[in-house]
Amino acid sequence: MSAFGGLRGISSVPARAALALPALLAVLLYLPVQRNALLSDDHSLLYAFHGAKAPLELAGRVARTFVEGVGAPSSQYRPVTMATFALNVASGDADPLAWHLVNLALHAANAALLSSVALRMGRGAQGSAAAALVAGTALALLPPAVEAIAWPAARFDALALFFSLAAARLAMASDRPLDRPAVAGLAAFALALGSKEAGVLALPLAGALLWQREAVRHGLARGALAAVPALLPWLAVAAAYFALRVAIFGDPFRFFPGAAPMGELASGAFVGNLGGVFAWWGRAFPAERASIVLVVAIAALAALALAAAAREEARRIEFVPMLAATLAALAMLGAQWQWPAHGEGGRVLYAPGAIALLALVVAFRAASRMLRFSALAFAVAMLVASAGLAHRAVERWVAAGESMRALGAALAATAASLPAGEFAFVVTADHLGPVPFARNAQLSLLLPPVAPFALSSRVAVQVVPDLPQWPGLFARDAVGRLQREPLVDALRAPPPPPRNPPYRLPDRYFCWDTRERALRPVVLDVAPDARNWDAAWAQALASPACAQVQP
Repeated sequence: MSAFGGLRGISSVPARAALALPALLAVLLYLPVQRNALLSDDHSLLYAFHGAKAPLELAGRVARTFVEGVGAPSSQYRPVTMATFALNVASGDADPLAWHLVNLALHAANAALLSSVALRMGRGAQGSAAAALVAGTALALLPPAVEAIAWPAARFDALALFFSLAAARLAMASDRPLDRPAVAGLAAFALALGSKEAGVLALPLAGALLWQREAVRHGLARGALAAVPALLPWLAVAAAYFALRVAIFGDPFRFFPGAAPMGELASGAFVGNLGGVFAWWGRAFPAERASIVLVVAIAALAALALAAAAREEARRIEFVPMLAATLAALAMLGAQWQWPAHGEGGRVLYAPGAIALLALVVAFRAASRMLRFSALAFAVAMLVASAGLAHRAVERWVAAGESMRALGAALAATAASLPAGEFAFVVTADHLGPVPFARNAQLSLLLPPVAPFALSSRVAVQVVPDLPQWPGLFARDAVGRLQREPLVDALRAPPPPPRNPPYRLPDRYFCWDTRERALRPVVLDVAPDARNWDAAWAQALASPACAQVQP
């Protein structure tokens, strides 16, 4: 075992605690969401695999994701994670507990893995166990990670980080190119790339760790060059991945429709994209005081790490490569990502945050007692602020899940109570602040296994952004067809030509009150040709009955 991989000087008890405690805290933080109802994109992922009549059909659906990606219009290639959703459907269908437990296990494993990487980075130096404990605990309590863990549909980020950290950990155990740990690390890297595009962040992370290993032997500058041969197989795996993306999507780097990542990087526009995180943060985490404490503590830890690096060569060898990996990860993020106005999207900070934490804890291994004690004080402040922000975020997800469960029950009760021949139209929230709610769940809410029976012949559910499409649907007898045909058949069949008014319109209208968890009747005076549909709903959405529909 190389000096880089050794753990000499660290007692087994602190080392084990540094791995176990972050995982335990991760589990405790997310226990409240384990029975949460499925939300938003969870439903579309459920129906990607629900209804497969045999294991071979299910396997065929999974196999298609390896050669087609997730689906147009995105260029997302995530077959490994899609396979886990297929397993959820095969084992428990719409049972939310099975979906949530996978995310919980991944987060606990990620916290322990980050601790393990930090422990190895210390090479047995004083304070290594403390640095590992803080890094793992900070990831367990990381506020932006809440979305990736509380929302099964964001499992892509959790799984990509799991394989990225596993790949990094294996790279640290390697003594020479293409030995057994190195090959296993490359396999984990490939799985990270197949989990989500964020898996590419394993490349700068592994590069930083290999640089650290060689810098111990050759010095910081020469170590960067000496690490290149060990990094070449990683670059080959990345090149194969991008070649596959070209074959499937025609573009190696674009993940989201309309994105121009290479242009963003070349022009420097990614810096402005990253700057948008400050406005986004206030919407995602409105607790201003805790956010200020967190930012100050992180800035202080970064300054202490920089001071330790300036004083000691060993700390410089740890800090400089990891700082470079953090900046590379943030640049890649800024080239692809625009921050949503309502505060969604914290999941994208999960992997960059893990890499940054490895740089932030360097001062715990400083020779200076003052630096170590100062790092401890600011780390406590960071962890307390993180725990408060993450706990409030988890509470928002729990509230959204309870509201979704109540909505499902209310839809079933309303459908059962409608007089024969009547049709109800329900409008609900697309999202509740930063928490996605009914977006992409409108159809799933009306069908088994989510609904107790098929509701689509009696009820339609829509979110506000989708309301403008309905006059055109009414002209094509959407209500009549839903009453006569199963929903799946109505969706698959070509739409009929438009009819002349008057159209078959809903008989009753409701808004879902997400706070009181009740359907509120709405009086909507819609013309027979639905020409005033948008104006009627604009007036209704401004009324008290619909106050909770738009955040």
